[in-house]
Amino acid sequence: SLFESYDDKTKLFVYEVERQDYRVRQAGRTKLAVGRMRIRSEQVGEAATFMFGVLHMGDHNVVAGVRDYRSEGRYQAAMKELEEAYEKVEMRDLVRTMDKHFGLSAYSLRSLFHDERRKVLEMILKSARDNAEASFRQLYERDAPLMRFLLELGIAPPKAFQATAEFLINIDLRNTLAQDEPDVARLEWLMTDAKRYKVALDQLALVFAFRNTLERLMKRLMLKHSDVALIAKIIALVAMARRMPSQVDLWKVQNDFHTILTNVYQTYRTRESQGEAPAQEWVRQFTALGDQLGVRVR
Repeated sequence: SLFESYDDKTKLFVYEVERQDYRVRQAGRTKLAVGRMRIRSEQVGEAATFMFGVLHMGDHNVVAGVRDYRSEGRYQAAMKELEEAYEKVEMRDLVRTMDKHFGLSAYSLRSLFHDERRKVLEMILKSARDNAEASFRQLYERDAPLMRFLLELGIAPPKAFQATAEFLINIDLRNTLAQDEPDVARLEWLMTDAKRYKVALDQLALVFAFRNTLERLMKRLMLKHSDVALIAKIIALVAMARRMPSQVDLWKVQNDFHTILTNVYQTYRTRESQGEAPAQEWVRQFTALGDQLGVRVR
């Protein structure tokens, strides 16, 4: 519940779960959730009410406890004691309070089913990656002008800076390619920086990203084949993909290009011969794309 939202009534696996009480406290990276829930098995029809507490101390450090609900008085006393211990910001005292009320029924991320554990860990890792990226980016943007000056003097940048540049350039290349409208100018700038600082590109990830992006844009062109700007963007991206040390598989892109060539090209050729300027530009760009893809147009 600390990592994913649930309705007060929901279904989990073969159980119906009704959340009767739920309270959350958060301070910095730590978070405490306590409450009461009623669980009913759909298979056997039996139901029971439980009280629970979940403490997230940051990263993968999660402690959870569950036990049967005995009385409202005992439940409220336990909730109050847990919340008061959390307000004191003494994690050791809070963990001891968790042990007091939940005893041996303590759980961690290891207790989750594999798929659920992977999903939670992915959320935790994303936060860690975002923090690391922000730190690296601050260092990179601060030191980049000095590194360019060193290169002009023929002095190789420190390995630590190269590692930072490698980390960020690969991330930015993947993120830019994943955008609905990839910024070709930014991609060129990133590729130039990669060459300038002699960083190693993540070949496997970038080949996959280029292929997916080009296939996605070609599908869009098939639906809107008159978009000359889109054709120009695809040309630039194909040329960039061709510069990758590892070959980008473009057979789907070539097949879609051939479909447009078969079904649409002749219409534009006819309009071109009649002197229509937009058609002339379309034929010019489409032919250039064919050259990049290795598909003969004329």
